[in-house]
Order: sequence, then C-alpha cells, then structure tokens
Amino acid sequence: MTDPEGISYLKQSASRSPSGILYKPPYQAEHNPDPAWNFSGILEFGALFQDGDEKAGGFNHFQDWNDSPLINFFEIDLQHKKQGYFFSGYGSGIGRDNQDYGISFGKHAVFKITGHIRQTPTRFSSRANTLFDGAGSDYLSLPEPLQAGQNTQQQLQDNIPLSRSLNLSIERQQSGINIEFSALQNIKLFADFKHQKRRGSRPFGGSFFPPFYAFGNAGGVVESIEPINYTDNEITLGAAFNNDSMQWNVSYHGAFFVNELSQLSFENPFSNLPGSPFIVEQARIALPPDNQFHQFQTDWAIQLPLAGHLSSTFSWSRMRQDETLIPPTINSGFNFSGINLDQWNTVEALDQQTAKAEIDHLLFQINGQFSPFRKATLRSRFRYEDEDNKTDYRAFNPSTGQYGYITVDGAADGALFTPQSSQLPIRYRNIPFAARTWQWLISGDYRLFRATRLNVEYQHRNKRFRKRERKKIAEDTYKIALRSRSLAWATVRISYQFADRNGDDYDYNPYSEFNSTALTGYIPVLPEGSTPHTLAELRKFDISDRRQHQIATQSNFLINEHIDLLVAAKWQRNDHDSQYGLMEAESTSANLELNYQPAAKFNANAFYSFQRQTHQLANINDAGFSADPHAGGETFPLDAAWKQKSRDIHHFAGIGIRFLYDRLEIDSRYSYSWSENRLKYQSNNPFTTPQSEYFPAIEFDRHIMETNFRWHMHKHLSLRLMHRYEQSQTRDWHYQDLQTLTGNHLFLNVKPEDYAVHLFGLFLQVRL
Repeated sequence: MTDPEGISYLKQSASRSPSGILYKPPYQAEHNPDPAWNFSGILEFGALFQDGDEKAGGFNHFQDWNDSPLINFFEIDLQHKKQGYFFSGYGSGIGRDNQDYGISFGKHAVFKITGHIRQTPTRFSSRANTLFDGAGSDYLSLPEPLQAGQNTQQQLQDNIPLSRSLNLSIERQQSGINIEFSALQNIKLFADFKHQKRRGSRPFGGSFFPPFYAFGNAGGVVESIEPINYTDNEITLGAAFNNDSMQWNVSYHGAFFVNELSQLSFENPFSNLPGSPFIVEQARIALPPDNQFHQFQTDWAIQLPLAGHLSSTFSWSRMRQDETLIPPTINSGFNFSGINLDQWNTVEALDQQTAKAEIDHLLFQINGQFSPFRKATLRSRFRYEDEDNKTDYRAFNPSTGQYGYITVDGAADGALFTPQSSQLPIRYRNIPFAARTWQWLISGDYRLFRATRLNVEYQHRNKRFRKRERKKIAEDTYKIALRSRSLAWATVRISYQFADRNGDDYDYNPYSEFNSTALTGYIPVLPEGSTPHTLAELRKFDISDRRQHQIATQSNFLINEHIDLLVAAKWQRNDHDSQYGLMEAESTSANLELNYQPAAKFNANAFYSFQRQTHQLANINDAGFSADPHAGGETFPLDAAWKQKSRDIHHFAGIGIRFLYDRLEIDSRYSYSWSENRLKYQSNNPFTTPQSEYFPAIEFDRHIMETNFRWHMHKHLSLRLMHRYEQSQTRDWHYQDLQTLTGNHLFLNVKPEDYAVHLFGLFLQVRL
C-alpha cells in the first residue's frame, strides 16, 4: 500500500532489519490535501496513590511519586507544510520534583531552536541522624551542652536520642537552548548553552585522628554532611560546511563549574588525647573548587577515489583551576607535638595564594578507508594525544621557612621537614602526572561469500609517561571477526581479540624529587637509607605487563515470521604479570532476548542478562621498619602477605506483554534484578582473622512490575489505570548492628533501605 503523501511504502505486517531484528510498520499519516497548519496534541492528567514505604530513598531516586493530583504529560505539534514552519512542545511531571519541559520551533532547512528545562531529584536517605546543627551549610556545630573537643563517650551517648532526623538529597535543575541556522546552502552555524544547578546535601567524611592509631578515646571518625551548592554552565559554538565531496566543521566548547561554598568546617564531638592541654576543636575540608574547561576542535572529511574517504580531527583543550587556597589548619595553640598552629592558620602560611592548576590536552587523529576492489575494504587510523600537566605546587610556609603541612588539623603529628634532623620522608610537592600516546590501527574487511565478511585488525599503542613507575609501555592488539547473513533465518557475528602489553624497567619509586628526600639537609631515620615508598614487587595495574583474551558473539535468529531471538555473549580475561598488585581479572556476560509479534496489536517479549566478574590481588603490609623494599625483607615480611579474591554476579530478567483488543489496551512488564558480591581474604599472619575465609555475601534484589489498562473510549479520549509494584532488599554486613555512635565513630546511620511500595494511578488522556 502506498502512502498518499508519496513518502514511503506502507505495510500492514512487521518488517525485518538487515540484522534480523523485527520492527513495527510505519504509522500511516492522516492525509490532508492543503492545510495551512496541521495541529496535534496529547494531554494526560490524573492522580497517584501510594501504599508502602514510599519515603525510602531508593524508591524516590530520580523520581517523585508523591500522592496528589498531577498533569502527567502533554505534547503539542504544529506543522506548516507549504512554508516549512514547525513548533512542538512537551512536558512531564508538571509541578513535581522530576518535571521536564521542552520546546522546538523553526523552519525546515533554515533554522531550528530547541530548549529544555529539567529537574531531577537524587535521594540518599530520609532517615539520617546527626548531632550537628547547620546541616546543608558550610559549618556544622554541636548543640548545647556538648562542647567542641571536650565530650566523653557517655555525654555523646546521652545526646544521641536528641539527634536530628535529616532528609539528605540533591535537587538538580537543568536548562538549555540550542540554535541551528543554515546561513547559506552549504554552511550551518550552531550554538548550544546549558545551565545546571545542584542544591542539597549528601553524606560526607571526616576524621580527628582515627582511634586505631591513637588507641582509646583519642579523636575519631566523623561522618559529616557535605553542602551541595554547585552551578555548571556549558557553551558550544561552531560552524559546519559540506558539499558533495567534503565536510568540515570547527567548534569551541567551554564548561565552567562554580561552587558557592569553598570549604566545610565542623566541630569535634570527641575528646582528643586525654592528659594533653591541647584541644582539637574543629576540622576543615576543602570542597570541590571552581574550575574551567576550554576546547577548540576542527574536523574534516573528503571523498576519495576507490570508494574511499579521509577524515581527521584536531583538538586542543585546557583544564584550569585557580581556587583561592585555605590555610593548612583552622585551629590555634600548640598541639601535643609542640607545633604552634598559630603559625599555620592564616594565609601567610601559604607559599602561593591560589592553586594555579592547569592541564593541557592535544589530540590529532586521521582516518582513511579505501575499497580497492568490490570484495575488500581497507581502513587505517593514526591517533596522537599529549597531556601536559603544568601544575606546580609546593607545601612551604614562608613565615616559618618550613616545608610540609599540618595533618588532621593538628590532631596528629605534622608532616614537617626539619633540616639536619633524622626523620621519615614526606611529600611536599604535587606530582604532575602527564603522558603522550601514539596509536596506529590497520584493518581489512573481505567478503568471503555473498553475505559473509571477514575482518582482521591490528592496533599498536605506545604510551610514554612523565613521573610514573614506567617511562613507556607498548600494547599490541590483534582482532579477527566474522559476520554472516548467509542464512535466511539468522545473522551471526563472532570475534576474538588478543592484546599484549609490556614496557621498560619498573621503578617502584620514581617520586623522590617530590619528597623531602630531595631537600638539602635531609637525614634518614635509618643508617642504611629511607623507609621504602612501597613494596618493590608491587605492580600498578594500568602500567603492568598484561595479556588479554576476549571472545564476543552475537546472533539474531528468525524462528518464524513472528518470533525472533537475540543471543549475545562476551568473555574477557586479563592476566597481569605481577606477584603483588592486581594479578588477574575475568568477566563473562550473556544476553538473551525473545520477541513475539504475530500482529501489530500484540507483542510479547522476554529477556535475561547475566554478568560475572572476578578479581584477584595480593600485597604485603609494612609490618617492619627498615630500608629494604623487597618482599620477604624486614619491612615487608612474608608473614604479613595477604591475598584477596572478589566475585560479583548479576542476574537481570524480565517479561512483557502488550495487546489491543477492540478498545481495551493492556501493557504489562515485570523485571527482576539480583546481584551478589563475595570477598575472600587470605592471610599468612596468624594474628589476622579470618586467615582464609569468605566474608558474608552482600546481596541486592529488586522486583518491579507495572501494568497499564487503557480504555479507548473515543478517538480522542482514553482512560488509563496504572499499577506499579516495586520491592527492594539489600543485605550488607557492613551495616549490621550499625549505630549512630559506634565506639569512636559518629555516623549518620544512613543504611540501604528495604522497601515495598504499591503505586496506583488513574489518568485521563485527551488527544487533539
């Protein structure tokens, strides 16, 4: 059947893609011979009703399911076919925390303007407990009668019943506008602006010298509350040119992040170091700083003989952060080790007043493709990246002439360098990590049979580092893939990939120039030298030797005219040539999807997904005191060696059905998600428990079932009854018997919340 508008050929039955995927026939547009404007619209409104643990953070994550009447969504569309003008708009969740609006208008082939406003909630917990006043601000204070740094365990425990209940969440508001303008026939100008605000609070960290170092009632770990007051602005400007043989565009992209609050301070609920006159009253943490990102990019592509084309990309970007620095401590007086904090709590203790952090990134890539004869296609690519870290900071106090910094706001020994005095090394400068990368790729595609193609690919990657354990690494990747549509009832893809990475000699400590060992007057504590930076045999996973095997397959089967089956699987194994560090990692995934569609008014589908990941790593605790960095020495004795194996398994399954009978339409979906994390720890140390045992499993499961009954009362009017059931359960031994005050730890008592909620909705939909 031919479309009256002459746009396409319409079928009453479903069709297949080249891969065998079933898709619905296109809708036939209503024929109107010569209207000035075509108008269509949808409005759905009604009410929601809940029953269950509807306040749970997980249930309301990114959603707002509050009981109340609501306008669920609306859509409008205007088209002027003769003159090419158009206008469309939509909205959903009207007046709610997850509302979304958008408009688009313009003239086809001339200009287009789109805009959106979106709001998204992120819920962490509705049942957090805290002793602090000022949640959501940059200062957390203790209520009376508690005093900063002078409270016993009993005093804290007595005030726990008076703790405040908090709703920790972040509200994200996004808006944006995009403009496209075809200035001439072959030139298009475009501009895009996005604005985002995030306001709220979330769980955060903090410490006053952890008690496992100082024993007894000395300091403690504090779970604080981070205030979120972020603003992001992004802008993109560019131009594009194209004709029959060439395409070219140039653009600028800028991103600007502003945090209205630069620091978080909170009072110490514990008593530090009994018997010492020094009281640690407060702590201060720097919050994410203001920063900028600038990128200039140009792309071009040209057509070449032999059915070929050549394309290239060049971009230069800069990340910059120049936030005003805060003094090393907020406290005053002499701490227990004799450091005068009054010499460190003002900006005079800073060698520079702003961060002056800057990283430049350069990218060049060129791609080529040719078909020297009909059965073969050749491809090549060269890519070069240069990351240049220009950040140079040193921790130096001009007023005292000392290198180093104050740790934990004076609750611990300061990490200070004293010339001509034997001491452990400290790091006083930032490490400007940077790298250059070269990458070459060559691939060939050959048609073996009418609908079967063989692809072979080789890729070489060479990376050179500045200030890393290795100066360079090289990786070779080989891949072979077969794609076939020779069978009328199936499409098959299968590939195997092997990658081999190695590098030059491994230096376990290339950072001496950034430590006090490089300063004049440094004297190590030990006669034979400094204590080791880390275990010499430890290999960091991103630059260690590694062999990778990967097999992937995907097949689409046409069982009959109405049923199609998708089968996909992937296996990958990484073997790291390391005795300590990440030793091996393996992942397996599989996906099944069955779709049944005997008619346009009936569809049923089912799916199942499986994923399994395992990791194994090993290390040795620094249980001794010597200059020997090797395994089995005094610093890293084999008795302190340990191994860890982790296993993550995830299952995700679901089923859905949709059918239309006369004026009744039913759509029902059910999904089930289950995951488990297992961790096994093995230790040679007889004083470590457990020595060889799996920790209790961490499990998570979720059921979601949603059903919609829609009664099409009229061509322009329908009634929808919706039911959604969601259940979630988490079993995590970390939270077992967790209390707000646990020893010298003060928590918000935010735990994964189990919930089960029934959600009902009744909506009336009007089509115009």
